[in-house]
Amino acid sequence: MANNYHHSVSNRLILEYSNGALRWVVTDKQYNLLADGTFTLVDDEILSTQFRDHRIFNEIFSSIQVLTGQSSFVCLPEELADPTSARKLFFLQHELSKEDVLMRGVLTTDIAVMYAIPQYLRDQVKQKFPIAEFEHEAVTFYRWVNARFKTIATNIIVSHRENGILAIVQKDGEFKLCNEYPANNPEEIFFYIMTLVEQLELDPEQTTLSWVGHTSKDQKTIFDTFEPYIQKVNFISDDFLSEYSDLINFYLKCAS
Repeated sequence: MANNYHHSVSNRLILEYSNGALRWVVTDKQYNLLADGTFTLVDDEILSTQFRDHRIFNEIFSSIQVLTGQSSFVCLPEELADPTSARKLFFLQHELSKEDVLMRGVLTTDIAVMYAIPQYLRDQVKQKFPIAEFEHEAVTFYRWVNARFKTIATNIIVSHRENGILAIVQKDGEFKLCNEYPANNPEEIFFYIMTLVEQLELDPEQTTLSWVGHTSKDQKTIFDTFEPYIQKVNFISDDFLSEYSDLINFYLKCAS
């Protein structure tokens, strides 16, 4: 925590749950960073202890956002987002741990997102912070994409995660797809992206591939792999803060 940190009831708390760890970030009302920290979540007892004993979690905040990253999800039409249909569609693609619970988010007015988080995390956060709002990284990423890209006719936007990639496709200003793929090297990434191009009938000569977030160590290999096939390959990090995950950066960019 920063030495000059001072609490204010107008401060905001952002929690990011990803890969078994919980990162917290405190900002002021204008989303300027004030303090942060992280701890590993093994079970509900650790979370309960942190919520009880840590100074930050016993302060009052004007807003509390819970972001979920690296979590399995499915996008589905709003009319199929009722609990029974959503569970069936989720189980077609993923397994749900007995410790997890399904959450629902809104990607667009027509598309919902169903994703899994530990039930104890949901329950303890709701108990500790009744005003907390939950959001999956697909929703955060999509909101950032809409704010960042407005003029590219056909765009495949990719965010690299530890367990693969998260991809959004826009064509002629319209949303076409949001999905995750277990791609962990340039060859696998190339396979999934070119499959998207084929399935969505995109014209490679009129398509831009935008790789966003922190620079990948495979950047040159990815560029060399796609450059003969995709009209333009961009690597965009803007002024993302290097000490924070892409997910928190996406959120802060949209919120501020």
